[in-house]
Amino acid sequence: MMLQANAEWRRYARLELTPFRLFIIPVVGVLVILAACSGGQPAETRWLIRITNTWFVFCAFWGMQGASLSVVDEVAGGTWDQQRLSHQSAWKLLWGKWLGSTVFSWYGVFWGVVLSLPFGMPWRHVGLLLALMLTGQALGVLFSFANVIRMRQVRRAKMAGLRQGSAVVSGLLVLAGACILNADDNISRVWGDTLVAVCLWLPWPALIAHRLARIELQERVTPVVWLALVAFHTAFVCLPLAGTRSFSGLRLLEVLTIVALAYTYLTGFFERLDTLKLLNLIKIRNWQMLWSQVPVSWLLAIVSVAACCVYALVLSTGGETRAEPGFSVQAIITIVLFGLRDWLLLVFIQLSVAAHKESYGATAFGFSLVYVIVPLLAFLSGFEGFTPFCWSFNLDQAAVWQPLPTLALVTGLTFWRVKKILESQLSVSIKTITQE
Repeated sequence: MMLQANAEWRRYARLELTPFRLFIIPVVGVLVILAACSGGQPAETRWLIRITNTWFVFCAFWGMQGASLSVVDEVAGGTWDQQRLSHQSAWKLLWGKWLGSTVFSWYGVFWGVVLSLPFGMPWRHVGLLLALMLTGQALGVLFSFANVIRMRQVRRAKMAGLRQGSAVVSGLLVLAGACILNADDNISRVWGDTLVAVCLWLPWPALIAHRLARIELQERVTPVVWLALVAFHTAFVCLPLAGTRSFSGLRLLEVLTIVALAYTYLTGFFERLDTLKLLNLIKIRNWQMLWSQVPVSWLLAIVSVAACCVYALVLSTGGETRAEPGFSVQAIITIVLFGLRDWLLLVFIQLSVAAHKESYGATAFGFSLVYVIVPLLAFLSGFEGFTPFCWSFNLDQAAVWQPLPTLALVTGLTFWRVKKILESQLSVSIKTITQE
């Protein structure tokens, strides 16, 4: 009933569910079942399950293609602005794109379930595959919204890598689930655990996609959903350890630090900074607007550094000891310092690239310089001892001061770039006043 009231879903249903498609899917399904059963082998049920898994994977890829192009194609067709001005809420628009652009793949899944259940297809198989498909398609819609926002920022018509990235990610998810199902006949417990885990993760791509939809509709957003995701991910890792010797408050801080740092990298690579707008908001002290405009990677970097500081403080005061060793405090601090340097390098690159140009090439070159080119040149020149200043695999033996030289260098470059931007803005303002 909710979908029938969604105009976007009804439009996709009319376009995707043509009479020929409605007819051909069950026919193909019946032919596949008959071909699988024609041999009369005792293991035919297992073969049917594998064929059904393959069918689900095909439908998942088909749906992912539609989901990852759902918003991009609207922009290319010139109909996206009409939808943005149609007074649809972000939730309605998200549901319409999520389940509308994939309606034909769900029709194929429906017939796959109908034809396979009478032959002993376990319900847990079906539940896990459906949850994987929903999660993958939500990722597709998320990438589609992110692609449109990125295109608008860099003024490009197409970004093929980002628009296809969601199909690859979700396809790997579905293939991983299918491999688990086909690996062994005696792992029903793993199916149950996997199903619960996938269902727990399912809302998060949808929530982030909803945030991006609100950005496209020019509604005010906050980074709360990302903070909630970091908290959930930390709890997801730590809860299975609760009540064991491996769990402690320090272990929780360890996981929080690493998770926040990982999401700092993830969001930092895809965010595009509006530096002048942020600086102006800070200048006029509009904290409410700044909270809605602050880059997510900045906030997550602060969370990671704060968690690391609390972790080091608790250890230094002897407030708690761990029953089983995890990372040493030295390793945690080193990880955060290297991560902080990389985050500032991302900020510097984005500040240095023109607003209408893409920064992926510059980002790839910058990180190659830090992690590959400089260490390789140092090694070939006989200065192997310089490599730990760039990165270190043996973090437990790494000195905390090793990231500091490159961190200081990148910090200085970033502040120098901010100063240049402010001077440029000031000179433009003076020129404008002079001309008036």
